[in-house]
Formats: sequence, C-alpha cells, structure tokens
Amino acid sequence: MSVETERGKAENIDAFIDGYSRYLRTVRALSDASIRSYLSDLAHYKSFLDGRELGDIGPREARHFVASLSRDAFAVSSVKRIVSGVKGLYRYGIRYSLLESNPFDHMRTPQKAQHLPELMSEEEMQAFLAAPLDEQDFAALRNRAIFWTLYSTGCRVSELVSMRSDMLGAEMRLMGKGKKERMVFFSPAALEVVESYMLMRDALYGPAAGGGALWLNQRGGALSRRGVFWIIKNFLLEHQMSGSYTPHSFRHSFATHLLHHGADIRVVQELLGHAHIGTTQVYTHLGTQELMRQYLKAHPHAGGDTLVAGGDAEHDAGERSSVQYRAVEMQEAAETHEFEASAQDCTDGEQNRDRRIHREE
Repeated sequence: MSVETERGKAENIDAFIDGYSRYLRTVRALSDASIRSYLSDLAHYKSFLDGRELGDIGPREARHFVASLSRDAFAVSSVKRIVSGVKGLYRYGIRYSLLESNPFDHMRTPQKAQHLPELMSEEEMQAFLAAPLDEQDFAALRNRAIFWTLYSTGCRVSELVSMRSDMLGAEMRLMGKGKKERMVFFSPAALEVVESYMLMRDALYGPAAGGGALWLNQRGGALSRRGVFWIIKNFLLEHQMSGSYTPHSFRHSFATHLLHHGADIRVVQELLGHAHIGTTQVYTHLGTQELMRQYLKAHPHAGGDTLVAGGDAEHDAGERSSVQYRAVEMQEAAETHEFEASAQDCTDGEQNRDRRIHREE
C-alpha cells in the first residue's frame, strides 16, 4: 500500500484510531483493558476535532484542547493521561509516515500532587501474616496464604490471580504488564504456608479445580481480583484494623521494607518488574520519610526527651522546635529532589501512562 493511500486513511479519524489500536495490541503488546482506556481517552480528542483532520491541528489548537479539558472539570491526573494518549497517537502517525508533526510536542500539562501509596509498617504486616486462625478453615488458611504470597513476592493482584497450582515452588515466573516475564521468590516461611493451603485445596476440590488456578473461592472456582480486594477489606473489619489497605499495599510495603533493610534499588526494580528505575524511586521517597520520622522521634535535638546539656527548658524547647522545623525542610527538600529524579527518568508520557493504567489499588 502506498504512502499516499495511507495518508488518505489518516484523514479518517476512525480508521486512524483503529490502526493505532492494532498497533497498541500487536507492537506494544498492551492488554485489552489498557487499549480500552486509550480509546476511551481518545474519544475526547475526536470530539474536539469535530470533523477536522489530525494534520490540521497545530500547537495553538492543541493548547485549546488541553484548556477545554480543564474547563470541563477533568482532574489534573485525567488531563495528563488524556494528553499522553493523544501524544502517543501522533507519535504513531509520525512513525508510519501518516503525519508530519506532533502539535503536542513540548507541551506542559498541569502538575498534580504526588499521591503516596498506602503503606503498612512491619508491625501491621505481621498482623496480617500471624493472625490466629482455625487450621481446618479453608477460607482462613487460603487468606493467610494469599497475604504471605503478596508480601513475599511483591506481585500485582492480576499476577496473583493468574497463578496456577502447578507453578508453585521457591521460585516462580510471572507474566507482568506488557507481557514481560520476571522471577519472584517465596521465602521458606511463605512457601510452607502456601503448601499447607495447597494440601487442603486439593483435598477439598481436586488439583484441576478452577481450571488449575492456584487460588480458589469457596465454591471451588478460580478466585477473582475483586475477591482478593474483599478478602483484605473483610480482614481489616474482622480484626478492627485501621487503614485502607489493598492488594497493592502489600506490593508497596514489600518494596519499601526491602529498601529499609538495605536492598539495592536496582534489585527492587527487578523484583517489582518495573521497566524504569524512576517508577521504583518512589520507594526511596518513602524510605526518606521513615528515616526522618525515626530521626524526629529519637534525636535529642529533634523533639526527644533528652535536653541539651547546660540549657534551660525554654531555650531547649525553642531549639528543639527550630531543629524540627529545619528537619521538616530537609525532608521536603529530599522529597522534591527524589520526585524530580523520578520525573526525569519517566519523561516519556506514553510509558508513564502504561504504568498508571491498571494499577492494582
């Protein structure tokens, strides 16, 4: 097919988006859910075009589109995601000589506040892992095995429910986002808990139950993502625990606790299956917060009970207040530095979007 014919196809926005959808599926290997999200966002741009061709849009019109999203009360995160998708559409066109330029190049989108993940302390994690249970209760045994698996492997909830009973071992290969394969590990304690669950699973339902899925519901079918969310929510209610924890909280805690105990960030990146180190750097950010919290709690000049030798109480209180203020400034500076470093490593908006889509929270 000639370039001229392809350019003719580009004039039809529906045909162009159909081609882009095939590109996302076959070349970029995105999931159906991710592609649906892209197409849903591109529908806003199609409406904005109002019959105009993609090549008719210049930087000025592109700015008008972004402004229209803000006027329509889209959240900053939604504006950034939609614009990222439109940029990707133009990059696709340029790559295949269907378009000559990208009017969204160099466009700045509104900056959103960074939302840190819900994180469990090691003590809170222990409450999940060591809660008393009836060893003859299938659901309780399964739930504990799920908690151990989430924390030991750092897997996503989609990866958890895709595990099969014949995959179980000290090492397991998972297929993550973008069909990228990685190795995860079960600690000896985690493996023991999961194997105990497996014995009851097979005894009650048989090895082939749920199509061979590792995790079963109480009817013997494969456990769903929604089921895992419900299990955690119900556990919090039953044990009167505070916090809005989700399956992804286990993943965040897995990474942060590893870094707290001295793991190299590149190792954590590999274990999480992150394509870019910038995605993993948020956990360094969280580590900085914990270090500062411990500093403010323990250092005699940062608000502890110990006073500076030779000082009166009023002077010491003032000094502690001043040091606390400077400590907070230090924390904010460290967080800003790490956020900027993360952003520098994630400059490709299309790749940023893929990491946002389908985040299992």
